[in-house]
Amino acid sequence: LPGLLFNLHVISSERSVSSNDMSILVGVAFLLSFLSSVNAALPPEQVHLALGGNPSQMSVSWVTQIGEQLGNGASTVEYGLSASKLTMAAVGTNKTFYDQGPNKRNFTIHIAAMTRLASATRYYYHVGNEEDGWSPVYSFKSSQSVGSSEPFTMAIYGDMGSTNAQALTLVESEIVNETVDYVLHVGDFAYDMYVSDGKVGDDFMKQIVPVAAYVPYMVCLGNHENHYNFLHYTMRFINQPSNSGLLPAGAGSKVAGLPNNWFFSYDIGLVHFVAFSTEIYFDYKDMVPIQWEWLRQDLEHVNTRRKITPWVVLYGHRSVYCSCDSSCGDAAALVRNGLSGKYGIEELNYNYGVDLFINGHQHNYERSYAVYKSQHMGGNGSMVVNPRASVYIVTGSAGCNEDHAPFTMPQPAYSAARFNTYGYSKMTVLNSTHMYWEQIQTDNGQPADEMGKQIDEMWLVVDKHAPFRQK
Repeated sequence: LPGLLFNLHVISSERSVSSNDMSILVGVAFLLSFLSSVNAALPPEQVHLALGGNPSQMSVSWVTQIGEQLGNGASTVEYGLSASKLTMAAVGTNKTFYDQGPNKRNFTIHIAAMTRLASATRYYYHVGNEEDGWSPVYSFKSSQSVGSSEPFTMAIYGDMGSTNAQALTLVESEIVNETVDYVLHVGDFAYDMYVSDGKVGDDFMKQIVPVAAYVPYMVCLGNHENHYNFLHYTMRFINQPSNSGLLPAGAGSKVAGLPNNWFFSYDIGLVHFVAFSTEIYFDYKDMVPIQWEWLRQDLEHVNTRRKITPWVVLYGHRSVYCSCDSSCGDAAALVRNGLSGKYGIEELNYNYGVDLFINGHQHNYERSYAVYKSQHMGGNGSMVVNPRASVYIVTGSAGCNEDHAPFTMPQPAYSAARFNTYGYSKMTVLNSTHMYWEQIQTDNGQPADEMGKQIDEMWLVVDKHAPFRQK
C-alpha cells in the first residue's frame, strides 16, 4: 500500500489531478490492496472429519471463503504422529459451492483423505496450503479395524441448531475427555443451513469444529436440509464414506452426479452402520425403489459376514416407531410400511436382523423395546435380551430454535422410556453380544444438578445375530 500511494503522489505531481480525482485514486488503491490480501486473510474453516473408505483412511473437509475452484496443492492435509512432525501429506480436491439464495453467494469446499493410518492410533493434522494459510493443528484417533473387538463409544443426536444447541457443550467435554470416539448426527442441522445465503450453515459448521475436527462426524440428511435438492447437506458433508455410487438424476439437477451421501454404509469394529434417507419417502418418491433395493442388497451382504460385524445399526431422520403425536405416527407409518405397502423399512429390519434403528425428527427422546407390527417383541425395563425384532430409538433432543416436542399420545406397551428434555445419547459397543445405551440430559431449564444426568439406560444383549424370521 505505501508503494501504491507513492505512485499516486508521483502521478499527481506530474499531471494536473483534481483533489476529487485524487480521492478516487486513493480509494481505488486501498481497495486493490484489500483485495490482494483477501486470500491470505481467509484461512481454512469449518474443518470436519468423517470415516474414509476403509479403516486405514480418514477423510477431512473444510471451507475457504475464496469462492473459486483452486489449482493443485490448494487442498492439502499434512499429518503425522506428533503435532510438531506432520511428516505425511495428501493433496485433495476442491469445488466451488454456489448457494441458490438471492445473492448467489459462493465459497470453496475442500476434501482430502489421510491414508495408511495404523488402527486406533492418535494422529495430528492441519489443512490448507502455504499460500493461503493453514488451519490450527487438530488431532484424531484412527478407527479400529473391521471386526476388532475393541470397545468404542458413539455420541448420537439429531435436530441440533446453530442456536439453542443445548447438547453441544457436554458433547464437547466428552471429546476433550476422550470419552467419545465417534459422533452420529441423525439429520436436521443448523435450522437451516441455507438461511441467509448459507451463512447460518457456516455458523453451524464452525460451531461443531471442537467436536467434528477431533472425531469422525457421521451424518444423514433430514427434512430441514431439503432446500435446493438437499444441496447444502450434500456438499457440506461430501466427505462421508459413500459406497452407493453417484446421486441419480432423480435427486435433482443441483446434486445429481455428486457422491451419494443420502444412503451409504460403513463398518466400525463389530458394527455395520447403514445410513439412509427417510426424506425420499416424502419428496423424491421415484427414488424409493432405488434406495430400498440398495438397502436390501447391503443388508443381504452383511448377513454373509455377521461373524465379522455381528451388530447391524440402521439410521435415518424420521421415525419408524414413535408415540409423540398423530403427525409423528402418520409419517412413521409411511416409512415403516412404504408406498402402497411396498418398500417399507420395517420388513427390511425384520428380514435381515437389524439390531437397532436410530432416528431424530421428534424433538424429544423415546426408547422402544423390540417391536414388530406394533407388538412388543422382547425387553423389560432397561434389559433387552435376545429380542425377536429390532429396537427403535428416537433421539432428536439436541436443541434448536423450535423447542421441545411434547408427548400428547398415551404411551404404548412397546415404548420403554419417554423424556421431553434436551440431551444426547451414547452407545457403547462392548463386544459381539453386549451393547450399552444411555440418554444424557443437558436441559438448562431443569435443575442445575441434573445437567449431565443419565436419565435412561438400556442393555441390548444378543447371543446370536441373525434375521429375525429365522429366529
